[in-house]
This record gives sequence, structure tokens and C-alpha cells, in this order.
Amino acid sequence: MSTAGQKVATVLSGKCHRAYPRISCNLSCSRLQGGVQVQVQQQQQQRSWQIQSNNDMRYFSNEKKKKKKKSSDDEEDKVASLSWQEKKEEAKKYRRALHEKKVSRQESLKTRRDGKTSRGSKRAAFREWFEPLRQKQSFEDREARRLNLPWKIRVAAIIERLPVVLPDKPKWEQDYMDLRSYLDTFGKVYPKELGFMPDDYADIEGSPTTEEDLLALLPEGFQPAPRETDADKTGDVKTLDRKLKERVYLALLPNQDNENTSTWTFPTVTLNDDEDETLLDAAKRALQKNVGSDLDLIYMSNCPLAVDTIAYPDEQREQYYGEKIFYIKVQRDEGDVDSERINNNSQDYAWLAREEMVDRVRQQSGEKAGNFFHFLL
Repeated sequence: MSTAGQKVATVLSGKCHRAYPRISCNLSCSRLQGGVQVQVQQQQQQRSWQIQSNNDMRYFSNEKKKKKKKSSDDEEDKVASLSWQEKKEEAKKYRRALHEKKVSRQESLKTRRDGKTSRGSKRAAFREWFEPLRQKQSFEDREARRLNLPWKIRVAAIIERLPVVLPDKPKWEQDYMDLRSYLDTFGKVYPKELGFMPDDYADIEGSPTTEEDLLALLPEGFQPAPRETDADKTGDVKTLDRKLKERVYLALLPNQDNENTSTWTFPTVTLNDDEDETLLDAAKRALQKNVGSDLDLIYMSNCPLAVDTIAYPDEQREQYYGEKIFYIKVQRDEGDVDSERINNNSQDYAWLAREEMVDRVRQQSGEKAGNFFHFLL
């Protein structure tokens, strides 16, 4: 028995004079007896409720079983009343219905993702491209070690300009945002005593709920900046004021007499092994040489973004087995390129979006090189 139970038993047995004065003994005993009686009554009432609820559950369960048994009995009586030929026809109908349901489900599975990107398709496309490339590079590394020939290390700097404005919202998202704004404005009415609602609820009827309403509230003569610039309309690719909703990258078309091949690429230099130059230092030198110092750049990491290998033909493998090109990404903060310096070192330059860069590389160097830039950017 617990301590509280022992005290209650002691008091009820009339032995409370040891713990309490005799004056308050009768009063304390009566109070404790009344409390115990109330507690017992509550427990009995709760127990009766539990019994009643259990009986109700049993009742509903039994009723459900009775209905199910009655329906099964009716079906058995119906089947028993059929002839052998009719039973055979019913069995055929049942099997035919099951087969048609199975066939319809299989057909629906073929077209259930029509108009949607299949699950894992992008991962599968990347692996389909990357695995052969990885095996090719591993083979070339083994051949270079077997022939005891080093690689010429080159570093390419990818200058990235981040989006200036947010991309356009799909129609369903814009409709949702308009509805959300409308509900936030008119959807809730609080009691006036709380002070949340204005004295006259009609005062908020003119509140803006859509982008058109917000534009209508602008001062007269004020025109927001366009999301599509003049460079987008004219096709000017030598300005940063284009493709404001996308990321753009600085691409160069090197001269024929340079060590770079005449295909669209990024500012590239050869690593100086004699000066213990790091990849990041080489990337900075490539930008200083090809672009100038007018650009304020953010160097995010010493780690390259990717590496590509170019094996030389057998007759050109005198000092090097081939080239390894390491790509390092940097972000533009402010400023623009020095067009005069670029024109001295390259045939042309452009600020290109990802797909534009991929299309130009595919036209000049083929599908494999285009896929490399597709997954690189």
C-alpha cells in the first residue's frame, strides 16, 4: 500500500489522534471519508462508461458481422439457385472483369506520366554521358603513366553573372499568389473588440491584391524597368544587360595563332609549374590576361568545377601525352570586361546563357563537346 493509502486507512480507522489534535480529528476524518467516497463514485462511473462503450463497440461489430453474413448467405442462395450452365457463365464474367481491370491498369501505367519528366531521367542521362567519359579518362591516365609522359595542365576561368530579376512565374503559381493575396486581405474577419479590423470594413475594398493593382498605385509617370531589354530584342550578346532572368557566362573565340583552339571556350592559360602556381592563381592570371582588371570578381573556392582531357596524336607526344583542362567558376560582382584587351587576344566574345553556349559548341565541336558544356554549366 502506498504512503497516501496508509494515511487514509489510518485516519478511517480512528487512529488519526497521533498525527492530529483531537479537536480537528472528527473534521479531518469526515473530509477524508467524503473525498474517498467521491473518488470511488468517479471510478465506478468511469468504469460504467467504459463498459457501455465496449458494449456499443461489440454491438456495432456484431451488426457488421451479421450484415456481412447475411449478404454472403444471400449470394450463396443466389448461386445455389443457378443452374450449372449459369454458374459457368457467371464465373466467366468474373474472370473477364478481372482480366479487363488488369489490362486497363497496365495501359494506364504506360501513359500516367505523359507530359511529365520521368523519375530519374536527368540522373540517368548524366550517368549515360559521364560513365564513358570517366572510363576514357581513366584509360588515358594509365597510358600516360605507361609511356612515362606528363600532362600539360591548363586552367579555364568561368565568369558567371547571376540573374538580375526573378524568373517568370508559371500561370498556376501566379494564380495561386493572387488568390493567396486576396484571402489574406478579405478572407478573415475578426471581432471589432480585438482591434484588428477597421471601423468600416469597406475601407479595405481598394487594397491591391494582384500585380496589376500594385502597378496601378505607382506615381503618375513612373515606369518600371522592363524585364526584356533592348539587347534581348536586337540580339546584342556583348552586353551584360541581357537575359536578366538567367545566368550568363563570358565566352571567348580565341585567335587561330594562339595555343587555344578556335572554338568557343572560356579564358584559358597554361599552368606555370616552375613557379608553383596554384589552379586559382592560374585562373586569376587568365582573367587578367584576357579580360582585364575592370571586373570585380568573387572567387568562391580553390576547387575546380570539372576537368577535361585531350590526348595528343602519337606524332605530337614528344613532351606531353595531352592536356588536362581544369575549369574554375568565379562570379561577377561589379564592372564589365575590357573590350580592347579581349579584341587583342580573341576574335570575338559574348555573354551567353547556358543553352546558347551549348549550341555554339555543338555546331563547332560536335555533340560530345556540347554535352560536356551542358553538364558543366
